[in-house]
Amino acid sequence: MLPNLRYEARNCRSRGAITAVVAFPKVPAGMAVAVFLNWEPGDANQRQLIDGEPARWLPPNAVRAYLQGKLGRPIGDHRRVSGLPCDVFTNPGVVPATTAAHDMRVPDLAVSCSPFDLTKAAPAYPVLIVEIISPGNRADA
Repeated sequence: MLPNLRYEARNCRSRGAITAVVAFPKVPAGMAVAVFLNWEPGDANQRQLIDGEPARWLPPNAVRAYLQGKLGRPIGDHRRVSGLPCDVFTNPGVVPATTAAHDMRVPDLAVSCSPFDLTKAAPAYPVLIVEIISPGNRADA
């Protein structure tokens, strides 16, 4: 057994009841954003940090990606025409100012007018955040 994994016994129901042992990455309790950004869970799942707990984040399906493009395009066009120094981000990591110690959310779109910094994990000071509501995320919105 590896120390960075936790193990659970599960009942699988393919051709009868079979007990299996499943390994999951250990999650530090009350994780801070700085720890989250350097955390390597050992799997390929993408995550966001909600109240100090990593939560699996699924990339957008085709409908959601289509809507992101339809919403992001006019925002980007407006900023170009108006000369605003803003950038539109799709699926960015966003650290809310009020809960910066333990939250890093992944909304559908964000707009930031702060200088773009490639060394940062999230756009600085977003002025607009867009979350497309669907049956799967309605309870979190």
